[in-house]
Amino acid sequence: MISNFEKIFHISLDKTDIKKYNKIIDFKNFLNIKITEFYDEKKSQLNEDIFQDITKSIYLRSIDNLRVEHIDEMQQLREKV
Repeated sequence: MISNFEKIFHISLDKTDIKKYNKIIDFKNFLNIKITEFYDEKKSQLNEDIFQDITKSIYLRSIDNLRVEHIDEMQQLREKV
């Protein structure tokens, strides 16, 4: 999971970084800040319309992937019954 996060957001993390947060909420806040910084940086590099199109495409793809997963899970459930 850490390596995937690093690849996507270009944030270097290791287990000591994670362990230094005593509460999960603190670590979530740290990640939220880093992801927001990454998002803002990418947004500033692109034309606003292009960035909105990319963002829309990512959201739609994510929703579609979740929909397909749900359909697969329901199909598996039907087969078990």
